[in-house]
Amino acid sequence: MLMPLLSCAITWSMPPEPTAEHSSPDSADSAVSPAIPDAFASPAPDSVLTGRLFKRTFADGTRIMGVDVGGMTRDEARRELNTAVEAESRAYECRLSCGDGSLSFTSADMTIGNDLDEVLDLALSNGSGSYEVRFLPEDGRRLRDAIEAGAAIFDEAPREAELLSAAAVAAEGSELMRNSRFAVTAPKSGRSVDREAAAELILSGAREAELPFMPVEPEGAVPPLPQRRAFFSTSYNSPSLSTQGRVHNIKKAAALLDSRALKPGETLSCNAVLGERTKQNGWMKATAFALGGRQTEQQYGGGICQISTTLYNCAIMADLEVPKRTGHSRKISYAEGGRDASLSWGGADLVIENSTDETIYIFMWTDDEKNCLCCEIYGEAFPEEYDEIRVLTELIETIEPGEPEFTTDASLKEGECVTIRKAIRGSVYQTYREYLKNGTPLSRKREPIARTAYLAIPALYAVPLP
Repeated sequence: MLMPLLSCAITWSMPPEPTAEHSSPDSADSAVSPAIPDAFASPAPDSVLTGRLFKRTFADGTRIMGVDVGGMTRDEARRELNTAVEAESRAYECRLSCGDGSLSFTSADMTIGNDLDEVLDLALSNGSGSYEVRFLPEDGRRLRDAIEAGAAIFDEAPREAELLSAAAVAAEGSELMRNSRFAVTAPKSGRSVDREAAAELILSGAREAELPFMPVEPEGAVPPLPQRRAFFSTSYNSPSLSTQGRVHNIKKAAALLDSRALKPGETLSCNAVLGERTKQNGWMKATAFALGGRQTEQQYGGGICQISTTLYNCAIMADLEVPKRTGHSRKISYAEGGRDASLSWGGADLVIENSTDETIYIFMWTDDEKNCLCCEIYGEAFPEEYDEIRVLTELIETIEPGEPEFTTDASLKEGECVTIRKAIRGSVYQTYREYLKNGTPLSRKREPIARTAYLAIPALYAVPLP
């Protein structure tokens, strides 16, 4: 026979909430209900726990940031500490040093966060003691902008190797290589503030640290040191070549041409550089050929053909192209036949071209002790095949002058005859470039340069009127 099931009910009652006069900071959490089976227990809502936490007061002897908060509630303590927290935030500074300088970052440059809420909770839980609030910068655009602005002060760009004049590089050891004209300065590494590392230091809470840098290396190639490709000089030591006006014109022209640089493919025109030879432009009168060399006369800028002749010889010895050059109508005394170059405003010109792969540099000056005009050309070194170019000149034809010419002079008496111009033989010259290695000419390495013809000029006599 089956026994009937018995029904029963299990009941319990909640204890009353403690009243204000019976509650204590500890009793709120220590009050325990009669044992409730775990299966039926349910956790208190978060809002209930939070509410209880805020209603608690701090134990006596609790100090936060040096402020006694014993007996205060959480809200009271927060209000009490707000002034100190704000003052500490305003006073926050992180200093990143570099030698004699430094960068300072304050609340003006970034937001300063703190863990006051966590410290309040910890002090409520752990009881009496001393607690400190930690202040930490927060990342953001303001901080990154402040780092960038400050870093720019300490950034140092790398210094590339640079080609300068030898005189401009005075400090020994500051160049990689040099010669009498040029020096190539040594490259130097730069530095850049490591922005990311600086941000990490600041955000870590560091108050003092070294400003972090990373090296910045030069990126450019070291320029080649120009080598002397040619030197040539002409003398003006004779009385006819060293008159005051002529020497003045030579010095003036040399100064205008000195230290010229031509990039690959560029040309230089002597007439363009020197300009029109007039008194207003600072030129003086000196002897010059006129009427196709049949006579001489005083002209402004007279004598500057010695400039073009000297440059012409140096250019062909430097293995440069000469697109335009005209010889004189008659042979001159300061250069071999076929090696001269005449100048005339609006007429004859000397044009040289940089036919190499690197910049060439032209230097021209006068030597006052020797009364000579000097020219140097620097650029890339000659190829391995040769190291020198010599100019050879060959007389290939002599032309005899024609019959004498006569002119009348009323001041002459019957039977008198005055020589105005002696007869001058004409000639034709061929010039060549000869290539050498260590002073030895290279076989079959001889190139024609130019063929120059000088006029045969008959004698000129003055005779009395018939």
